[in-house]
Amino acid sequence: MSMQKSTATREQVAPGFVIRRALPLGRKQHVGPFLLLDQMGPRSLNAGEGQGIPPHPHRGFETITYMISGAVEHHDSLGNKGVVRSGEVQWMTAGAGVIHAEYIAPEMKAEGGVLHGFQIWVNLPRKDKLVKPSYQQFADHEFPIHEKDGVRLKLIAGTFGDWTSPIVTRTPLTVIHLHLEADASYQVPLIAGFEMAAYVADGEVAINGESFIDGQVLFATDEKVFTVTAKKSAHVLILGGEPINEPIVSYGPFVMNEEHEIREAILDYQSGKFGTIPV
Repeated sequence: MSMQKSTATREQVAPGFVIRRALPLGRKQHVGPFLLLDQMGPRSLNAGEGQGIPPHPHRGFETITYMISGAVEHHDSLGNKGVVRSGEVQWMTAGAGVIHAEYIAPEMKAEGGVLHGFQIWVNLPRKDKLVKPSYQQFADHEFPIHEKDGVRLKLIAGTFGDWTSPIVTRTPLTVIHLHLEADASYQVPLIAGFEMAAYVADGEVAINGESFIDGQVLFATDEKVFTVTAKKSAHVLILGGEPINEPIVSYGPFVMNEEHEIREAILDYQSGKFGTIPV
């Protein structure tokens, strides 16, 4: 059995804000519709510590903010403002264009705590590139959760067995969060027609018999199942989906199908068509 094993890079995305990037990675530019997988933390913050991501635009894709612990506050040019807390998922469809900013939430800024979460980018098909921006946000208890024999499985998106996530997606995809105690094991059958990956966010595991530590990712090649066994307590994110099979042209925060659409996105942003974030 062949395995494509890689290690996430460290990137500074804002002053004082360093993340681990598991996608894109080397020659692996996407997994199905997933374009980017960034991990924040886990990092212990004292009261008053921590920076956020200042205002920036998006067009042509969706962003997922998922917090395992801690809290971030969101502001955008549509006038939305809210907090994504521990266990919650915010799924933003940027579509035609939005400017947003993410900061350490005031409650966490005041008290400190462990910041641990993800930002994930999901491509949109051509027909949905310019849809009206929208949001979905759900608390931890609103997702299908299975707990047995030291394993907690949370289905963030898609379907898995008889379970279906409340998140509405625009292409077929699945996101699963596994939390395993030491020596616990779980098998995740891979989905026919999906490109899939398993990312070890924390701890140490064996996947299909090979050792992985935090920050390492397995891109499925000819595997039929991910058998995950924890050597010590671990968090593993499994994601995948059907390839969209359309041209991808990206420039920073814009992901479109054609070069001229990138130029249009830049001009629309510069001319103020994305709006501004209210003070």
